Amino acid sequence: MKKSEFRGWTKVFSFTLVQTIKNRAYIIFTVLIAALSLFAMPILQLILNGGDDEATTEIKKIYWYDDSKALLGESFSDMGLSFSGLKEPYASIPLEKTDKSHEEMQDIIEKDEKDAVLARLYMGEMGLTMEIMRSSEGSITEGDGSDLAAAMIDCIMEFKETTAGLTEDQKKIVDSELELWMEEVDEENHIVSEEDTRISEAQYWIIYILLFVVMMISILASTQVASSIVMDKATRVVEYLLTSVRPMALVTGKVLASLLASIGQGFAMFGLMLLSNKVSGMLFHTTSPLESLLPEGIWSNINPLNLLVSAIVITLGFLFYATLAAMCGATVSKMEDTQEGMTLITVSTMIGAYLGVIAAMLLQSTGVNAYVIFVVLFPLSAPFLLPGVLLIGSISWPLGFGAIALLLLVDLLLFYFVATIYELLITHNGNKIKIKELFGIYKSLRKNPGKEAAR
Repeated sequence: MKKSEFRGWTKVFSFTLVQTIKNRAYIIFTVLIAALSLFAMPILQLILNGGDDEATTEIKKIYWYDDSKALLGESFSDMGLSFSGLKEPYASIPLEKTDKSHEEMQDIIEKDEKDAVLARLYMGEMGLTMEIMRSSEGSITEGDGSDLAAAMIDCIMEFKETTAGLTEDQKKIVDSELELWMEEVDEENHIVSEEDTRISEAQYWIIYILLFVVMMISILASTQVASSIVMDKATRVVEYLLTSVRPMALVTGKVLASLLASIGQGFAMFGLMLLSNKVSGMLFHTTSPLESLLPEGIWSNINPLNLLVSAIVITLGFLFYATLAAMCGATVSKMEDTQEGMTLITVSTMIGAYLGVIAAMLLQSTGVNAYVIFVVLFPLSAPFLLPGVLLIGSISWPLGFGAIALLLLVDLLLFYFVATIYELLITHNGNKIKIKELFGIYKSLRKNPGKEAAR
């Protein structure tokens, strides 16, 4: 592709953007999503306020011991920490502080009291650590252990707020960073689970909401790209346009204009949802819905780098589906055939979104596994899942950058493929061109560059 192939794309871009914004369907859809965004949070607040479900647990007894002694020789319990103030559903569970060794407690929990857990507070390499040990054969799940740990951490945080009478050295111990560690033992007292990579329900909903928003904007942008190209062909406007700009300049301008218009709707929806969230909290005189649902640690992952990388992933995903939509739109010649031409886009988008939803469900139930890694790397699903898991910190940076590199490569390959056949497609009139025929055209043009392929 030569640089001259893109000459004039800015004129196409500005013209298409203005026409898109003026379009009645675009205006109606924008007003609709604005209304939904504004009313979403008050409705969610009503749902949250109306929930009467009480939390339950399979834990029947809680053992705990404090091994948090630092260099100063004092532990948290030496300074007055007690877990007797645990909230429901743990307030009525027998709570016993023990001085038995870790190995002794492993044996007791695995063989004699499978419905009990051991909570150990100690100073690890990363600072203050809360470790929950449960039996691998009992009915207590990792979720039970995580919820108990969260309740005990709340007690520690409350204790930190009442340390006015402590010495400066004691306050340094109390203000240590707190880390959560989950441990599971089998019948032979072997540790079988060293790290819990599962996500909470709140984190699942963060992924799901981002996935849904990205999917909606992607479908909208792809539909606008395809419809614009089909309309130009059906009204023969494309024949006039081709007298002043090259086909690649035409498709580049249309794709970028439609993307910008759709992304603008997405930002508007996001901003209005934040406004709705703030207003909802003020109206109901309570914690806003997002503050109620979002986990406390989520804000530590929302930093400029994560936001930038997430924006890059979403943009690359939009470019992929928009380029595919441009190709699909060029394969049909009549407006009534637009939906038929969009079949490939619709199927591809739904496959990517469903793969992402299933991966999010598995992250909540089992944690990171081979399927989740595949969905993060797969170009069809990466734009939907990757931004969410990046913002909650569920995947490693090497995996995230690998997914971005792979998505960029696929974008370039698809763009090259479309660039090769687009000039022939944009002037095609007649029946819809099938996928198999597209590859035939591509091979023919590759063998005979500069010549029209037989249709």
